[in-house]
Amino acid sequence: MTYKKEDSAIILLSGGLDSSTVLYFAINNGYKKIYAISFIYGQRHHIEIMYAQKIAKSLKENIIEHKLINIDLGSFGGSALVDSNIQIPDSRFSDNENNYADFIPVTYVPARNTIFLSYALAYAEVKNIHNIFIGVNAVDYSGYPDCRPDYISKFQELANLATYIGTNDSSDHSSDEKYNKESETENFNSKDLNNKFNNSKKIKILTPLINLTKAQIIEMGLELGVDYSMTISCYNPHYYNKNDSFLNKFFNKKNKHNIENISNNDDICISCGKCDACVLRLNGFSKNGIEDPILYQ
Repeated sequence: MTYKKEDSAIILLSGGLDSSTVLYFAINNGYKKIYAISFIYGQRHHIEIMYAQKIAKSLKENIIEHKLINIDLGSFGGSALVDSNIQIPDSRFSDNENNYADFIPVTYVPARNTIFLSYALAYAEVKNIHNIFIGVNAVDYSGYPDCRPDYISKFQELANLATYIGTNDSSDHSSDEKYNKESETENFNSKDLNNKFNNSKKIKILTPLINLTKAQIIEMGLELGVDYSMTISCYNPHYYNKNDSFLNKFFNKKNKHNIENISNNDDICISCGKCDACVLRLNGFSKNGIEDPILYQ
């Protein structure tokens, strides 16, 4: 393998607010060749994949490939997101930031980010790419253990021990504690991103949102031009065909969206507005003084 110019990146793209913001962030900061990867893992909110595909198509000048990976995490169960027998709870959040419970919620999918990052790492090694972006957040989040800075730092360390492109580096960072801990887990701007690790050939797990509130993430995305109407965050969305009689009543009641503007080929997705993901998202838009452009019950 030969090293190539670092203008390429792997991006984990779920179709949600955070990963879409990360995608725009990477493109706006010089990563013009994007290899996106999305996962169909048995999630109840599988419609997020359709949103991921729409986002990728809208940025086709920069998206070189968009991989859809099938993983049956539902066969294990253990999470409300993949097991229909477990009820998705209403949010534990209030309007206050960082107000999450001290326990792991039933929406946590065991080892999900470890599995996703492992696939992304394999993809990166095949493409000889050293930059992997993921939209994890450790401020306004549901308390998942695989969204924490310590986790990202350790996974980055593992990535550079377990891969050819990680070990085939002319410089030895194995005992460099500062290198391993500074895995882009603090806030940074575009200059930081372009300068901090560009001289290294190590694999980097890049997490530009990890220390931002949801309101700050949305503010960043709006400045970057993210179309948040093309994203979804809900754990428990409701799906309707355009011709469903409920929709006419719904649209008349809400009086803000015109059903005639929706394509005949589109299923209509209406977010629940009650789960952790919805409440965090709605609070984030509210704090920016704007209305969320997606539909809610």
